[in-house]
Amino acid sequence: MTSTSTVSLSLLLVVLWAANWPATQLALEDMPPITFRLITLLGGALALYGLCARSGERLSVPRNQWVKLTLLALLNVGIFNVLSAYAIALLEGGRAAIIAFTMPVWVTIIEALLGTRITGGRVLSIFTGVIGLSIVAYSVATDASYEPVSAILMSFAAFCWAVGSVWLSRSPLEVGAKPTAMWMMIISALAVAFLFPLQVEPVLSFPVTLAGWSGLLFATVIGMAFCQSLWFSLLDQLGSIRAAYILLAIPPVGVFLSWFIANAQVTVIDAIGLSFLLIAALISAMFRDPEPHTAIDAKAT
Repeated sequence: MTSTSTVSLSLLLVVLWAANWPATQLALEDMPPITFRLITLLGGALALYGLCARSGERLSVPRNQWVKLTLLALLNVGIFNVLSAYAIALLEGGRAAIIAFTMPVWVTIIEALLGTRITGGRVLSIFTGVIGLSIVAYSVATDASYEPVSAILMSFAAFCWAVGSVWLSRSPLEVGAKPTAMWMMIISALAVAFLFPLQVEPVLSFPVTLAGWSGLLFATVIGMAFCQSLWFSLLDQLGSIRAAYILLAIPPVGVFLSWFIANAQVTVIDAIGLSFLLIAALISAMFRDPEPHTAIDAKAT
């Protein structure tokens, strides 16, 4: 059975990461995507450095793991964050979140190809989740504001995130969850900096509204620093498939918050599809997967 603390942390991750989507949307209304991602990545890394320094957690990475860390950083953080920023700029935050969370389906496919036994309960969760995603995908595709490019970007971002999550779950780094997230953000920020020549907008346009600054602050401290490190911790505790399917609860919450905060539209079809996603997440929470994985040493010192 899952411990009470793990359940509480899972619920906290769902709510905060869901809130990050409308926060990101507010920030992107005032600043270009590459600027936004560079600020959130560097700011998130700085926040995690402060937490690690205060707790005395070891930050050093074994020399033989730097190549692996770099590749994992690009898959788990860099590619996803850059592509999702552009997708959110084209779509409403909640709708972009829906496409992003095709990630659990990719995780299941990858794990199955790697020999993981998929249980009956997991098959039910997958089936329910696919129904929900299909219904909402139909709603997104038939919307007048639908941008095919944004859907492609978000789908590829979800696939990269899935590959990175499976790899990290099966072969963790020899550092704790917070240092792992910190180094991945720094590496990803360096990669994002090389994309600045591709940005046609000014690095930062003024004035930035209060809503824009608020969205940036939330996305940096909560969405990036806190949620990213919490995700790596839950990935270790639950395994890639189970952790990924709990994330299916994020789109319903994200769409609701986008409607409440950013005045996004929610249709009846959206509500039906999102209900299926919530059910899939609840089913997933009831089952433990037999997949083997080595724990991330969250107590590394």
